[in-house]
Amino acid sequence: MYAKIPVLKFTSLVQAIKEVKVSPAKGSKDGVYNLTFKKSRKTLLGVAKKDWGSNYNLVEIGRAIEKYPISQKKGSIYFNGVTLPLKYLCLIHYYSKFFNYGGNIDGKIATIDNLRFGVLDAINGVRQIVAVFVRKDYDQFNFKGKVVMDIGGYIGETALFFLDRGASKVISYEPHPELFKLLKKNVALNGYKAITHNKAVSAKAGTLDLFVTEELHSSTTCPNRGNNLGSFEVETISIISEIEKHEPDIIKMDCEGEEYAILEELVRRPQTAGKIKEGIILEVHPYDKAHNMARIRVLLRELGFKNIKRSPIAPSGIITSLVTAKRTA
Repeated sequence: MYAKIPVLKFTSLVQAIKEVKVSPAKGSKDGVYNLTFKKSRKTLLGVAKKDWGSNYNLVEIGRAIEKYPISQKKGSIYFNGVTLPLKYLCLIHYYSKFFNYGGNIDGKIATIDNLRFGVLDAINGVRQIVAVFVRKDYDQFNFKGKVVMDIGGYIGETALFFLDRGASKVISYEPHPELFKLLKKNVALNGYKAITHNKAVSAKAGTLDLFVTEELHSSTTCPNRGNNLGSFEVETISIISEIEKHEPDIIKMDCEGEEYAILEELVRRPQTAGKIKEGIILEVHPYDKAHNMARIRVLLRELGFKNIKRSPIAPSGIITSLVTAKRTA
């Protein structure tokens, strides 16, 4: 077990960056860092699992501060024209990547790759745009002329990614009503068309509880994941009926824990599962011993996918992993 890093308290953000040097620990696993405090010359090794984010992001934050104007006042950070709550300091490295790539923000409109996106606020939107267009998480298939089911549509960033790369049809599912409105608006804003459903995809049609978090992309069907602010009931649509209806080439899933129920239902219905022509891209959200990466691998193999690749989104895949499963080797 790695040593736990104590909470770092500084009088200002700039002081924190100046006082601490963060570097990967030599010969260590991903996610283990040396933190050197310059004044005391004291070095601490390691990052406890729940602490990786603040220390990992400190590297990116330091680089961002060197390039872009930044200031701190009370509970807010002002970074290159963006105002963030201090507790979302980690988002600076996403904004830095966004600006470095050529992205622009004007009010609540973010522009990247000649596409425009309405975002909810400073903490909801840019992180996902960076994952899709800068990090290119979903650039795992040739989408030209393909039918894509987009499960977990958020604000339309993945739907637009697929459409912009030539997908012939995108069917996008987003259960959160605020996000769904933005999804529809953003697709239309860019002159594209998509089939959209204000519903969650699950094993069966019906309802389920959606547990909401402050960062809406993390809203989940799992009550024991994260700091939930409350929940509300959403309508579900059957994965089987949707595959039978659309016969997709590719399915993308980012459904915050519901991926297990979906894949398990597909295993029970192999004839329908066989209508997925090329493959699946999904985020894996582990939340207990029965719901983890190992379980996802078993399910994908049972579905006949031969080429399964995992890319950790966080160091060591602590939070989520992105998995690509293809029919062919």
